[in-house]
This record gives sequence, C-alpha cells and structure tokens, in this order.
Amino acid sequence: MAQLFPEDLDVSIKDLRYTSEIGTLIRLKNELPDQYMVFHGVHWTKVEDDSTVYGEIDFLIVNPYGKILAIEQKETSIEKNSRGDLVAIYQQADGKRKQKSIRSQITRNIQSLRQEFAKRYKHQSLHIEHLLYLPTADLCGEVPANVALGRVVDSSEAKYLPEIIRKILEDSPAP
Repeated sequence: MAQLFPEDLDVSIKDLRYTSEIGTLIRLKNELPDQYMVFHGVHWTKVEDDSTVYGEIDFLIVNPYGKILAIEQKETSIEKNSRGDLVAIYQQADGKRKQKSIRSQITRNIQSLRQEFAKRYKHQSLHIEHLLYLPTADLCGEVPANVALGRVVDSSEAKYLPEIIRKILEDSPAP
C-alpha cells in the first residue's frame, strides 16, 4: 500500500470537486507498492514579470530511488485542435466552450517545479517523468505526434494504470 501525502484522505473526500481524482488516489494507494509515495493536489506558485503564476499537479508519484512521475488527470471532453494538440474542452456558464492545451499545462507544471528546484539546489537538476490520464476519454489509438508514446492512458487502458506507472518508474528506477 503506497504512502499518501497529504495523509488525511477524509479531508480530500469531502471536496466534491475532486471525486474522480479521489477514486484514482485510493486506487493508487491500494495498488502501488509500499515503498511508493503518492502526493495529491500539489500546488505551486511563482512570480513572473511582476505577476503571480500558479498551477496544480494532480499527482506526483515517487519511487524508493527518488524517481518522479507527474500525472495530469482529465475528466472532461478531449479533442485535437487544428494544430493536432490535445485540448481539454470545458463548458462555461454562458454555454461557450473553452479549450485548454493539455501539453502546455503539463509543460508549465513540470518546468515550474524544475526551475524552483534549480534555484534551491544549484548545479543539480530534477528529472520528472509525465503521464496524461484520461479515464473517461477514448482516443481510439490516435495519439498526436507531439505526445510521447506510452505517456497517455485513456479509458481503454485505465485498468492498467498502476502497472503502467510501475513500468515507467522501474524501467530505470533511479533519476
């Protein structure tokens, strides 16, 4: 059983905005090895050009050797835009559709963690693997060219999520 951070799962369960993520969190806790640590809802901020930029990583999973996997989970409609990028589609209150680039979000989150690490630990780097988890979307095997093979888990592979995570983190277990 993996270790969870924050440990108080009862607090997270009460926040109805994250019910699907909580299901994933419980599954990861139960199906990943004891030596793994699962961080849920990792928030970050930084100041950039006199404004504050912030973000949140759904899951950071750390193996016993310190190798890190960032997981972005999307529970909304997923489409490819005109450039071939995967975008999350959100319905706004006024009925309009809003598109958000998934690749941009993942890149921004990982780069921000790396930059903060580099500021604190000079001459060291932080290697972070990534995975996009789409438990309710089926890409029908059509992954855009700019997405690394094996780094998207859609509904057709959702039942294998813990095995896929272990494979990524154990192929070369040390960072």
